[in-house]
Parts: sequence; C-alpha cells; structure tokens
Amino acid sequence: MLALDPDVEQPVEIVDQQERWIASAMIIQQYQFVSSAIYALYWISDNPSRIIERAEDHATVKARLFDRVARCWELMGAQLRPGSYLLGEDLSVLDHYVATASRWSPGRLRFYEVAPGLAETVRRVDADPRLTAIWAERSPFTQGWER
Repeated sequence: MLALDPDVEQPVEIVDQQERWIASAMIIQQYQFVSSAIYALYWISDNPSRIIERAEDHATVKARLFDRVARCWELMGAQLRPGSYLLGEDLSVLDHYVATASRWSPGRLRFYEVAPGLAETVRRVDADPRLTAIWAERSPFTQGWER
C-alpha cells in the first residue's frame, strides 16, 4: 500500500515508478504543447489562402503566425529548466521534436533569442551522434541553416 504520509519512507520501486510517471506526463504535456500550439500554425503558414483570401495579406499573416510561434517557444522556455536534455539527463522524443520544429520558421536564431534556456539543449540534440543519420537524411545542416 502506498503511504500518503510524507514522513513514511516508501519503497524505492514505488518512488522510481512515480518518477517515471511524472516524467512521462511531462513529456506528453510538452509534446502536446508543441503539437497544438506550434506545429498547428504551420497548416496556415504553409498556405495562408486556407483562411485568408487576399493574396496581399498572406505575408502579414505569415509574419504574425511566426511571431506567435516565437511566443510559444518563449513560453516553453520559461516553463522548463533543462538538464542535459529538456526534461533531465535522458534524450527523449520531445528533445528530437523540439530540435526539429525549432528549425522551421521563424528559425533557430529567433528560437535562441526567445528561449535562451533551451538553446544549449537543442544544440546538444543537433550534435548527438545517435541522430546523425536522421539529420543527414531529413534535415541536413547546410551553411546558414540557423537563419
């Protein structure tokens, strides 16, 4: 039985399981934030005519959407205190997702500006040898890619 009294020592396996649940919940929460608050905006920015008829307004819409993306990165950066990776010392799918999405418009330089606390982490993910083949195949690091 799990003791609810904080003064009662709990078995290590229960504490470990609780920590894993918390870590899983945090990954899901942040992953959902990137998906719904950031990634969803690219559906519009990729083709503004989906919601704005006048072609002369498309550039303004895209600029505002990218400002919103930057604001979302800022909010995420204010919430997290990364270790080696976003949620601690282990690489997770969230790290790869953020490293990927932060390369899209408005670009990595803006990401570094608005979420400086996450900058070192995404650079670490970029350089992780376990991801070298994926980056080379899907998002090569070409000159000026951080724009």
